[in-house]
This record gives sequence, C-alpha cells and structure tokens, in this order.
Amino acid sequence: MSSIPSTHRALVVNAEQKGWEVKEQALPTFDDLLVRVHAVALNPTDWKHLRFNKPGYSSGSDFAGVVAKDAGDFKAGDRVAGFTRGGHLQHDNGAFAGNIISVSTDFAINR
Repeated sequence: MSSIPSTHRALVVNAEQKGWEVKEQALPTFDDLLVRVHAVALNPTDWKHLRFNKPGYSSGSDFAGVVAKDAGDFKAGDRVAGFTRGGHLQHDNGAFAGNIISVSTDFAINR
C-alpha cells in the first residue's frame, strides 16, 4: 500500500446548492477505518440533500474500496463495501471522494 495522503479530491456541494464540484480537501481526521474509494452509487438521498447541505460539504452514501491502513479486524488491502451519511453528519466525509473514514461496523468485507 502506498502512503496515506494528507489531501484528496472530493465532490462537494457547489455555491448555488444545485450541483457538485470537485475540490481538493484535507483528508478527514480518522480514528477508525480509512478506505480508498474505488466505486460509489448515486442514491436519491444524495441529490435530494443538495439544498440542505451547505456549500463545500461533501456528499455520497454508498461506496466500495480497499482498506488503506490496518484497523481492528480489517487489514490493509481488504476489499470492503459500506454506507455513510454523506456530508450531512460529517461535513468532510462523504463517499464521493478519494478516501473515506468510517466505523468498522458500517462495512461488509470480502477477503
């Protein structure tokens, strides 16, 4: 695995709250599981919350990827799929990004 970056690209709510734009952001601070995102799904909740999330908030709920750093029962390189609350609860941690942080109970694993 490569080193953990300090920034990543993320899809964030634009200034008009009518769409998204790609921005370089600091990697969210993590204390559980860091996943490099490989695939996402666009759900109705993602586009419906555009008007509720403030400009600059990240978005996205469903994702799949690879664990970037050992954490608990998860090892770097494990393939996982999971769900997050987009930018609604954690403003800098939506699934539409290069990396995501989540609690290990929110994942399915494939070894």
